[in-house]
Amino acid sequence: MAQLSPNSVQILDGKITLTRRSNSSAWQMRYKIGDRWLRQTTKATDLKEAKAIAEEVYVTAKVRHKENMPVISKRFDAVARLATHKMQSQLDAKQGKKVYEDYIRVTNNYLIPFFGNHNITNITYQLIHQYAIWRDEKIGHKAKASTISTHNSALNKIFDEAMLHNYMNKAQIPQLVNKGEKGTRRSDFTLDEYKYLVEFMRTWVHEYEGKRQKSVEMRELLRDYVLILANTGMRHGTESYGLKWKHLSWHNKNGNKALMLSVDGKTKQRELVARRNCIAYFKRIHSRCEDIRHLTFEELIEQGVDK
Repeated sequence: MAQLSPNSVQILDGKITLTRRSNSSAWQMRYKIGDRWLRQTTKATDLKEAKAIAEEVYVTAKVRHKENMPVISKRFDAVARLATHKMQSQLDAKQGKKVYEDYIRVTNNYLIPFFGNHNITNITYQLIHQYAIWRDEKIGHKAKASTISTHNSALNKIFDEAMLHNYMNKAQIPQLVNKGEKGTRRSDFTLDEYKYLVEFMRTWVHEYEGKRQKSVEMRELLRDYVLILANTGMRHGTESYGLKWKHLSWHNKNGNKALMLSVDGKTKQRELVARRNCIAYFKRIHSRCEDIRHLTFEELIEQGVDK
């Protein structure tokens, strides 16, 4: 049988073990409910007081477990940080969804500041209604449906994390509604605006005086980026973010050769047909990449270079 540490004490016939760590003066308790071992602090430095607190915690936990309620309650901010840490870890490992970045931002900037001090099991429909009013005031206008959807999804990620750790059960999750206004489509560039932009960039990229080399390179890349977006229908950010040379291919039909792009973003993977002038824009990018400049443009596409 394992020997207890000199800093440990057992009570209730060994059902609870109290331990005082070397770096803390407060007594910690360890106990088992069902098939789970649980730990928490008594916050008491006096052993007699710690024993009384531990017994009360144990009895309450047994009752909550019998009634199918979460044994341990956690503050919203603690669970929220668990959820954001998990999402960030998945993003860092290139396994998380792009939308996780939005969930993390919403959690840090909105959810934690409002719900942070509340217990995760005390997030009620009435409190969420108050949050909606607070959020609109913080934003400065009534939130659009798409914004509310992002906030609700971020909240659900936190509730999922709470259930995973048995901090709450499904019956305690409030129903989230979305009564936001439907967003309106952003206006397109007019033809005159687009022509002006193209003409402006043509001279703008050559205004090198006083610019660092990196700034020059970014101007050149930005010009080609805008032109490629405009001449392929590719979505900025979501679809262009992961574009590599291997996603470019040639399509030959009836003697006509067209450049194809395979993109993956907001909806699903799709194939785009680039206008003929896009070939020149991609060739310019190719010519600025020293590590692949030794390949011809045809070889670059044929070999499916993963860069």
